[in-house]
Formats: sequence, C-alpha cells, structure tokens
Amino acid sequence: MRLGFLVAKDMRELPFEEVAKWGSAHGFEAVDTSVQNADICAKCGLDVGCTFLRANVLTPDDGERQKAQEQAMEMIGQAVSKGIRRAMISHARQPGMTTEESIDIFRKAYTPVAQYAEEHDFRLVMEIWPAWGQNLARSPELFRALFEAVPSPSLGLCLDPSHLVMQGIDYIKATKEFGDRIFYSHAKDTEILKDRLYDYGVFGQSLNTDRPCTGWWRYRLPGYGEIDWARFIGTLIEVGYDDILAIEHEDEIWYGSPELNQEGLLRAQAVLKPYLL
Repeated sequence: MRLGFLVAKDMRELPFEEVAKWGSAHGFEAVDTSVQNADICAKCGLDVGCTFLRANVLTPDDGERQKAQEQAMEMIGQAVSKGIRRAMISHARQPGMTTEESIDIFRKAYTPVAQYAEEHDFRLVMEIWPAWGQNLARSPELFRALFEAVPSPSLGLCLDPSHLVMQGIDYIKATKEFGDRIFYSHAKDTEILKDRLYDYGVFGQSLNTDRPCTGWWRYRLPGYGEIDWARFIGTLIEVGYDDILAIEHEDEIWYGSPELNQEGLLRAQAVLKPYLL
C-alpha cells in the first residue's frame, strides 16, 4: 500500500506542477488530479491516484444521457492512454424523484459506461460521501442496491471511513462486506463533538445553517478523530486492498495557507506511514 494525497483547499491556489513537486519531494507516490495533469505527474514521479469522470450521464433525458455516455467513454479512453486506472463518478439523487427512481436513472446511465470500462480494464469509483443526503452511495443498504442495479465488476467504492463514522456505520464491518468492491481509499478522520451532539442530536444543528445532520462532528486529519487507523489499514490488507491510500485533508485547523495545508498532509503522513509496508 502506498500513500497519495488530494490537493487541499489552499494548495489549489498553487500551480499544479509546484504541488506535484512538493508531493514527490515529501515521499508521496500519487495525487488525485485531472487527466490533463498526467504528464506533469509522470515528470515528477507521481501516479495519478484517481481522476474524475465529469460527463453528466445522470440525466432523465434519454438524448442528453446518450451524448454524455459517449463523452464519458471518450474520457475513459483518454485516461487509459495515460495509464490512469480509475475515475470518480457522480452518484447524485435526482431532484424530485424517489430513491428508487434515482437508482433506475443510475442504472440507465452507467450500465453501458461500466461495460466500456470493463472492456478497458478501467474502474468507476463512487466515493461514499453522503452530501447531506443528496448522494446515493452513502450506506451499505444503498451500496447493495447500486451494485444490483449495475452489477459490472468495473463499478466499485472509494472507501472513506470518515463518512461512515459520522453516520454511525461500522467502518470495519463495511470494509469486510464490500472488500471486493473497494477500488480506492481515502484517509480522513471524523471527530465527534459530544457536547454539540447533546445540543443538536443526530439530525444536526437547526438554526443558522442550511445543512442537515451537521454541527456535532467535524472532519479531521488521520489520528485526530475516532478512527483506529491500525485496525482500518489492517482490514484493508485483510480484504486484499493493496493500492493507494490517499490523504484527503479537510481539517480546518490546518487551513489558511498552502503551507498550513502541507503541514497537515505531513502530520497525516506521519500517523499513517508506520502501518504501511
């Protein structure tokens, strides 16, 4: 298993080549970025851990969906030509539709794209971010439903345990159940703020916010929250995952400048590295 990273908030102000050089100089082996940056990564000695499939295939309009599917396949071809193995995909619910109806749109959208990806040994990855209830792939119940809708072995998960912790889901059990579908993994932690949980409950802060289920938890760097990283990484190894563990820095304590972001990434690296061979 190797450490990679996502470009943190303030580091996005920097030229990408500067970010890539920094990552390589500090012992990282991969970074998440666009296909357009693949040559810069190669020059700096980094892999592209994961890229992004931007085509809007999740549309109820049949004609627009077909055009977007063609765009998605073209993007996959470009990624494969650069040696990139996987891309994050959207799995948003459809406004005004039930969950079941949204899953049917997901089935129509991704069935041909997944078949194309399978033919090119490419993987479509759903990050398990709930997006305040607006994403589909957020819980084991829905993982199963999505894999039933699109059973292609090219469709899988980016397992980020922080998103399971804030939902009260057992991240170790989920890692074991969906081990054969884990195509990528983020390293991010969640801290539970117990005093605020008392104030707000699990449905979250009600006043002065437009986001549900928030206020009683916050994202942290690995090692500053609830996750047992030795156990989580050990479970990834147990289920056969031997690929990139990408640090996703969303810890506001180390926000404010690119230098603070970099310090945060290095702190996370120091926590995780002893558990990796």
